Amino acid sequence: MSRNFQSQKSKAVVSAVANTQLQSRPFAAAAPTQEAEAAATTKTGLDFDAENISLFPENAATSGLVSSAQRSPLSRLEPASGLSGQLDPSAIAAPASSLPTYLQTALDRTAQANATQSQLGLRLFRQAHPDALLDRYHTHLTESPQSVKVQQQSPLNVVRCMGRSSSSEPEQTSSKAPQKTAEEINFDTLASGNLKTEDLPEKFVIPESMKAGMLEAWKKSFPGGKSQEQGGILVKNKDGTYSWKAGAAGKSGSFSPNYGDVGADETLVASGHSHPYDKSEGGHTHVSFSGADLANLVTQDEHFKIVQAGEGQFVVSRTQEFNKKRSELDEQGKKNLKAEMKKLWNETFASAKGTFQERVEAAVKAVCSKYNLVYYKGSGGELNKQ
Repeated sequence: MSRNFQSQKSKAVVSAVANTQLQSRPFAAAAPTQEAEAAATTKTGLDFDAENISLFPENAATSGLVSSAQRSPLSRLEPASGLSGQLDPSAIAAPASSLPTYLQTALDRTAQANATQSQLGLRLFRQAHPDALLDRYHTHLTESPQSVKVQQQSPLNVVRCMGRSSSSEPEQTSSKAPQKTAEEINFDTLASGNLKTEDLPEKFVIPESMKAGMLEAWKKSFPGGKSQEQGGILVKNKDGTYSWKAGAAGKSGSFSPNYGDVGADETLVASGHSHPYDKSEGGHTHVSFSGADLANLVTQDEHFKIVQAGEGQFVVSRTQEFNKKRSELDEQGKKNLKAEMKKLWNETFASAKGTFQERVEAAVKAVCSKYNLVYYKGSGGELNKQ
């Protein structure tokens, strides 16, 4: 689509290519720390020190300062079978003559123990006491009148009881996916399309893939110091994420979106292109939509368009009202509507005061207001309704 002229610009007039599907621009005269890892490791939700619990208190008086492995001959034996899952009654050793009080108490409380937290406690005990406690527990399991219940659960519950947890609620150790911000949710709303004007969000942030894609498009917009529009499309994937797909380079004042790149399991959300002006064109930045950009929404299917011009970003979104109007038109009616929109843009731009950018924006707002389009602008991926 041709760009619009100021009086000094000697280019072809807009109406010569009024029905093309090109995007266009207005013409102008010119790693985690060690402390964090340690904290994550030690936050267990159990208020006991696994390293310093005596496994066999009846021998504590004579054991001295020796490790649990040295205190118990059981630590030198192979671990009893079945400890990684449910207990196998056939693998249980013959019961000893007596059961330590602390272990009997633990067995009595097994039925009330929390299985999830006990697993966490077991890992601590296994690190500190090389299976000695579990061997002893396994040996004496059948002495308890609750042995049947225990076999249906996990022996880890014994460890949980000994841990004297201060809370019945297990510690949540699973990581959750980061929640979306309000502005990210607003973008999902915008991307859903066909919304009433009043239902469109006041502000939103574009996805990182789109932000990066538009910045890259801008960087590539001055090959050899000459302006060349760049752009692409944004699609929504089957899993709800978004992907940016760059298109082929355009011309000095136009870009054709790569609609053919939409995959079978993808939905077209938006198109985007740059508005570069090289030094011979005035070196302008922050230049918003042309009349052709807006008019092409009559025959194009994306929910919204975005323009990158320097750091400035501009978005125009179609609405339910706009979609209804165009759906009622035949092909000739759509051509007429596009011509009306471009005419209003040109007339408003010609009569507006201020800088080139201000006159362009006045024309954009006039078209959006009359034809039920919603206009946003901003930078850095954050945009606000105008």
